[in-house]
Amino acid sequence: MINNNTAIQINLRSYNTITEANIKKISMVSSKVAYQKLDNNFLENTTKQKTAIKSNFAKKNLVFPYEDILCKGLKIIQENPSIGELKEDTRAQVSKDHSFYTTITFKHTLPIFQPSKLTMAAISHHYKQKYHINIYILTENITGLLYQFAKQLNEGQQLGVITKFCSDNKHVIPIILSKNNQKTYIVLLDSLTGNNELNNYFISDTYLKLVEELGSNNCHLLHTDIQRQKDDYSCINDSFIVLKDALTTPKLITSYFNSSKINYTYQLNTTNNKINCQVSVVEFPKILYKTMQNKQLLDELTTEELQTNLKQSTIIELKAQQKTLQQHLNEYNRIIEVEKKIMIERCCFNTKTVKKNWQINSYLQVKGYRMLVKSFKLIDNSNGKIDQAKAELLVKTYANPEHMLSN
Repeated sequence: MINNNTAIQINLRSYNTITEANIKKISMVSSKVAYQKLDNNFLENTTKQKTAIKSNFAKKNLVFPYEDILCKGLKIIQENPSIGELKEDTRAQVSKDHSFYTTITFKHTLPIFQPSKLTMAAISHHYKQKYHINIYILTENITGLLYQFAKQLNEGQQLGVITKFCSDNKHVIPIILSKNNQKTYIVLLDSLTGNNELNNYFISDTYLKLVEELGSNNCHLLHTDIQRQKDDYSCINDSFIVLKDALTTPKLITSYFNSSKINYTYQLNTTNNKINCQVSVVEFPKILYKTMQNKQLLDELTTEELQTNLKQSTIIELKAQQKTLQQHLNEYNRIIEVEKKIMIERCCFNTKTVKKNWQINSYLQVKGYRMLVKSFKLIDNSNGKIDQAKAELLVKTYANPEHMLSN
């Protein structure tokens, strides 16, 4: 029970009401997931969903899409531990003044798959074969490789990069490097807010080197300003999906630049002079909303936005077959029971447990297993085990590819 001597004094009818009111005051935090307006995600949803007699991963007979593939993926992971890690979908939050600590646990048994560098290389090769796009993984010599990649771009060429946010951080961000009309673009598609170019010295150092060589008018830095990721472990899977969709969408970079919401400059000091850097904050395109976990942003979508075709095509015959964002969400939205534990000043006697239904977009979790199953075929030794020779070749090709710098 909260007494009158506590820091938060709200005269409301019940403990639960007090707790809910104060949770709404929790601000953005430095943990890797922000929970602003958290309780908006606990709205009851009356949408009817198909149920099945048997479900492997969800309670109350609720079935995730592609359950057969999920089972195959779990078997691959069990027999090949180096393929990646499984994480429980429990999300934590600490208030800015550390007076509240909240955990949300999803009441299902489908863990989040977090791929290893080997699996990331295999996924890159799978997308290279299927879509003719290039996605590289950078964990070492990041500034040098980003600079060389951008410098060597040909007119009309673009590629994707998945790189660590900073050297002592496990979070990764997807980046597109592109050259159009003799201008070089660096586009940050981070799944979290707050990780802009000023906080990421890999990006700022790369951009500074390019500006020094190409001039500020020929080098543009763009980033988004929304948070789409809500769990703690799906940044890698999100990066692959967003980069694949972005790189296969015609003229996306041009539309990015034209949809700039905010343009600003900041000054960087070099050894010899000061350079003005130009940055654009751009809107995250609705065609990339497939991975969106932020329910608040999904709830704000208009009817017109929900009818966005997820695959842009100039072929008229294909347009009738295209899936809309609404159809995508209808397929992957699931209502899951969650258990929310709220601790005041981390005192166990002030803990309150609340059980509610939470509608989630399960695409990001499900797609992680689908990418694993498809890409594992490239390194399978025909007996369900990793072929080490194939694996080493893919890692050398797509992870920190120093050999490309001499091409």
